Amino acid sequence: MKRFLGGLIATVLISLAVTASAQDIDPTGRKVLEQFTGVWDIEVADKPSKANPEGSTTRATEIGSFGLRERFVIGRSHPQRGEKSFWLMTYDSKMHSFPFWFFSNSGALGGEWRGVWNADTKTLSSRATDTPPHWTSSGTNTFPDDKTVDVEFWMKDEMGSLLFHGTAKKTRQPDAAGAKALEAWSKAGNAVAMPPAELKVLERLVGDWDAEMVSRPAEWTPQEQRSKSLVTRRWILDGWFLHDIAAPEKDAEGFSLLSYDAGLKKYRGWRFNADGTCSKMSGDWSEEKQMLSFRGEGDDGQVINSMVRFISNDRHIWSVEVKDGTGKLLFDADWTVNRRKG
Repeated sequence: MKRFLGGLIATVLISLAVTASAQDIDPTGRKVLEQFTGVWDIEVADKPSKANPEGSTTRATEIGSFGLRERFVIGRSHPQRGEKSFWLMTYDSKMHSFPFWFFSNSGALGGEWRGVWNADTKTLSSRATDTPPHWTSSGTNTFPDDKTVDVEFWMKDEMGSLLFHGTAKKTRQPDAAGAKALEAWSKAGNAVAMPPAELKVLERLVGDWDAEMVSRPAEWTPQEQRSKSLVTRRWILDGWFLHDIAAPEKDAEGFSLLSYDAGLKKYRGWRFNADGTCSKMSGDWSEEKQMLSFRGEGDDGQVINSMVRFISNDRHIWSVEVKDGTGKLLFDADWTVNRRKG
């Protein structure tokens, strides 16, 4: 649970130290992940569906590379037109599967898939894991050789209606093409769908920050602890997500994404950690209190509550409290966060 806590605390933009290295990665999982790295030219064909009644074709450039101490492949796709995306994939050695998360400038908020590798056919077959009941889905990546990937993906709702269906052919490009593609992806553009107005609340978190943490005595921290962090936050995917990197040591141990889900009417956060895990939280904004509050639950019944109180545009305080199922206090800390000067 402490590993889970580390991720959730960092979801509120301050990271606890996590120890991991490339040597810890399962070699079987790493070998599969390596096939998704590199620079790719992609021909995409979207068949007629609810999401795209007329169907369409387009081309895109994709860059995939290892990150977070090589526990994740992090991908960025930049199309000639249409949806710009950001995705992550890792290997879950306990379940022998490959979790995948997808974000885009059209409002895809961390769509989750999980795949299984077939070494005989060289195919990763995936299913969505966060859809409503009775929805069905499929995503396959087949590698006929080390320079080509054949992709097919579709999803249907509980009535069997086709929500989307696409195919793609990916062709490996020289690594030198990656720098230009990454530069194009990083430039601000026009989002496919307008970001919600509620994201203006997060605007005051943008910038470079110095954070000081004080944890009060609790079950997991019997004595008071103090630490400092450097925090950098920027908008990505044309204003849809606030990207946060918190560095408690020389190297950042993970990063967070914050956005607003208009369907759920909740602020949502995802934290990706260098130990290969992802944690999530959701919360609300109080205009009267000038405060964001988040809640998450641990796999052992722990309840995690956190809040950020805006003192000014240059200062905020983030608090985290964790209790077990009986109400026993496990962790209690504040981070005082000040905008870096100069």
